[in-house]
Amino acid sequence: MPASALPLVLSAFCAVMPTLSILAANLMPAVLACAALLALLARWRDARGAEGRPLRWPSGRPAPALLWAAALLLWAAMASLWTFDVGDALFLVFRLGLLALAGALLLALAAGLTAEQRQGLARWLAVGFAIGLAVFVFERLSGNALHALLGEPDPRRSPLSQLNRGATGLALLVWPVTALLLRGPLGRWALLLPAALLALLLAYESRSAIVAVALGLVVLPLALRSAEAGRWLARALLLTSLLAAPPVAKLIQGAEALGPTWVDHSAQQRLLIWNYVADRIFERPLFGWGFDASHAMPGEDGAEGRNPVPAHPHNVGLQIWLELGLVGIALSLGFLLAVLRGLDRLAPPDRAAATALFACGLCIASVSYGIWQSQWIAAMLGAALAMLALRDPAPRPAGTPEPAGRRPAAAP
Repeated sequence: MPASALPLVLSAFCAVMPTLSILAANLMPAVLACAALLALLARWRDARGAEGRPLRWPSGRPAPALLWAAALLLWAAMASLWTFDVGDALFLVFRLGLLALAGALLLALAAGLTAEQRQGLARWLAVGFAIGLAVFVFERLSGNALHALLGEPDPRRSPLSQLNRGATGLALLVWPVTALLLRGPLGRWALLLPAALLALLLAYESRSAIVAVALGLVVLPLALRSAEAGRWLARALLLTSLLAAPPVAKLIQGAEALGPTWVDHSAQQRLLIWNYVADRIFERPLFGWGFDASHAMPGEDGAEGRNPVPAHPHNVGLQIWLELGLVGIALSLGFLLAVLRGLDRLAPPDRAAATALFACGLCIASVSYGIWQSQWIAAMLGAALAMLALRDPAPRPAGTPEPAGRRPAAAP
């Protein structure tokens, strides 16, 4: 039987992710969807060639995190009924559902790879990350020469700010590569890779990427030393980001009170936005204002045109509270806590790197992108795919039977 094309599809996706996040991040959702379709076709072809073996979910049943994600999407669809533009909101739910389905398919198919296939993916991800770093530096030195070749630059943004999405993409993907180093002979030096990336990011404008990588450098050693400590730190960050977002926003409401000498204009704008959003949250705390309502909120006096939120609140907790209310927060917590519980099935080095990735993504989502932006969701799904596909499964306890369909390795 011909060799499976599934590892080839996943390897190609892992290889192009870093450069794609730098040069054309908006294409990431479409590339992820195409990769999912091709991977599904490859898996279907493999199933047809294996004596009529049916095509089914690789693990036998969906993971709990997927069920929580489905419940969150269902609530978003219901919350679309009382938003400002019902049609646009429902269409966004549909798009997000397709993107979530594509990501779930890729994650499920990657879970069934053999150790040899994962090694091939590891090589391609490492090569892709190295190429991405080279492109990232080249764009900095050349004034975005490759961006200019691909299309007209946005005149409203500086050349450096156009690399912000690439910076956050590298900030996410550095952790799967670090996990590979932790398992290798240079494991004790693995932290040098995210540390070097952090030093490089200081020459760019993406503060969210800088803070996120710095946070990951705190979480990773802690999680390596104690899995329980890393787990509790990740939970504390999650609960603070979601549950405490409105009161914290009110506590720092006055940008002027912080003083303009060390808070720049961008930070002042975020503080003003967060204060405004917190006020609106307290008006409808249970069910929210409706899905995707952030950009259409009424002004402080009820008049149009006074909404200080340009497109989204730049904070995951505030956006979910504002649009989906306490119900949405509860479903989001259920989903993310299920993701954290799933990390316990990884071997210690991978679990520590995955915990750092979780904290890094949460940090970026708390100060930067809108949580429903397709390119941002695709970037997180891509990083999660790389971490899962390249995982080194945790050893099973003694006496645990081998999973069905897999044979134990032959003795040397």
